[in-house]
Amino acid sequence: MIQPLLEDLAECLCAQIHEDGSPELCFCGIMPGDGFVAEYAGDCNDRCGAAYVRLTQAYPSVTAGQPDVTRNNCGASLGIDIEIGIIRCAPMPNSRGEAPPPAEVLAAARQQSKDILTMRKAVLCCNELKAHDYIMGTYTPVGPQGDALGGFWTLAVTF
Repeated sequence: MIQPLLEDLAECLCAQIHEDGSPELCFCGIMPGDGFVAEYAGDCNDRCGAAYVRLTQAYPSVTAGQPDVTRNNCGASLGIDIEIGIIRCAPMPNSRGEAPPPAEVLAAARQQSKDILTMRKAVLCCNELKAHDYIMGTYTPVGPQGDALGGFWTLAVTF
């Protein structure tokens, strides 16, 4: 039940990035584990960054985003929380430690804004997601840290 949803959402995200004409990334797919692995966004020739879908929690649920905290709740629906994110390489200081040019910083900010909408479109077109109750949560910006800049949306889904 969970994996087909994650796979479809990742496919929608990768397709939407391409459809929106955004720069290609080093990685686009499902990220297992308890956090985004920055090495997937690193040096891959002329591409930089990663897009991912990641399961963050699973729990007995009453409704989307609401854990069932009653006793003997094993018969409750299953709730999951998902993170959908895009991380790109950030403009960095040059070898003399000088800040990146303002035009590069502005371009990164524009791309981040575009990526916010790209991820939202991916959620809206995901067929597997349409079969479930879900709540799209907040967008959280990430970075710039360690050459990475971007952010992620959260989704709460019930099965």
